[in-house]
Amino acid sequence: MEKKGVHAFRRAAAQMKRLGMNDSYILELLGWKGVVMLRRYTAAVASELAVNAHRSKSPIDSL
Repeated sequence: MEKKGVHAFRRAAAQMKRLGMNDSYILELLGWKGVVMLRRYTAAVASELAVNAHRSKSPIDSL
């Protein structure tokens, strides 16, 4: 069995975010007190989600 380091565990936060988990729940599960670590590990996913939300919900498309 391959050993997983702490960074592999932290990257799970990005997957949780991608699956739609609330930031508050991610903070609670990982034991983080503030959003600095959350933002660090989910920055790429947050950008991806913002682009997808814009594509699916942009009011410009309905004009």
